[in-house]
Amino acid sequence: MLESLYEWGWIFFIYAFLGWVTEVAYAALKTGKFVNRGFLNGPLCPIYGVGMGAVVLLLTPVRDNFLLLFLGGAFVTSLLEYLTGLVLEKVFHDKWWDYSGRRFNLHGYICLEFSLMWGFGCVLIMQNVHPLVETLVAWLMKPAGVVVFWVFAAAMAVDICDTVSTILKLNRRIKAIDDTAAAIHRLSDEIGERVATGAISAKGSADELKEKSGELKERSGELYADMKEKSGEFYADMKERSGELYTDMKEKSDELRADMKEKTDEFLSGMTLKGEEYRAESAARKEKFSGKMDEYSESFLLELQKKREEYDRMAARYQKLLSEKTRGRRLMKAFPGATSVRYQEALENLKESWNVRKEGKKEQDVSDVPSAAKDSEENIKK
Repeated sequence: MLESLYEWGWIFFIYAFLGWVTEVAYAALKTGKFVNRGFLNGPLCPIYGVGMGAVVLLLTPVRDNFLLLFLGGAFVTSLLEYLTGLVLEKVFHDKWWDYSGRRFNLHGYICLEFSLMWGFGCVLIMQNVHPLVETLVAWLMKPAGVVVFWVFAAAMAVDICDTVSTILKLNRRIKAIDDTAAAIHRLSDEIGERVATGAISAKGSADELKEKSGELKERSGELYADMKEKSGEFYADMKERSGELYTDMKEKSDELRADMKEKTDEFLSGMTLKGEEYRAESAARKEKFSGKMDEYSESFLLELQKKREEYDRMAARYQKLLSEKTRGRRLMKAFPGATSVRYQEALENLKESWNVRKEGKKEQDVSDVPSAAKDSEENIKK
């Protein structure tokens, strides 16, 4: 039994390594550069080791039947790929590969194109490669092979622990980026609402002043009409009294002049008083409005300044989260199509930040913050 487990262990390591070599070669042909593919840091892709182990265990009896080997290989590997993707997503809340853009896919974990490739690959390996692997495993049954095997097993165990730790830290960082982005969005909305409220309040005060000005203008018109009416009465009265003056010049002369002077003084005094009342009321209303606007503007600008300072702190934190170094970058390079179930926008921003710095471009500044917050930057300046 121990010998059997030992043999299967070597089969796992050999195919995990060959799978890693295949993935690296595929990525090199596709991107023109080396990419350390795989879930682990070392040169192993465990899913290939487990997959080919299952194929060898289940399909060796039909290794000479092309059709059964092809169909069985496609089914076993596709089932393993589906279950692996599902488990990784449930455990880490990340989707490390996604075939949603390909035709005939199932939940993005598997697709017909790659299932057919796995089927043909199983036929090729079982009929041409696996006999060589069996010979190599038989040769490794020596004591030295046992030591090497356990060294590899220990190294892989450490690598698995390190990778899991890296993924958990990466997820916490992505969550922090998402939380910060949400705070910036929320702060942006608060600033926008505050600006809108201030504009509406200022417009209301301006409309009130305009209404009061209309009332004063109306009263001014009434005052002008009253002055015109009294002027007419005064003129008619003066004309009538002038006639009397001509008919009774001697008797009425002194009395008429005194009466005319008295009425003239009374008229002018009344007009002056009403004019002063009008000017005083208009000045008081303007002063009250100006004071009210000054007080409101001061408190509004103070509050807006506090919001702006908080916004700057959030933007700086967002930048720090994007620029900090992390080993999770290797995983993102290995799985460029990886998506986050909960924090996809934050993950995309993080990947974009890494790509920009690698290409030697200038590091992003405020433009790295979420679009809604970036729009609010212009609103704050206005």
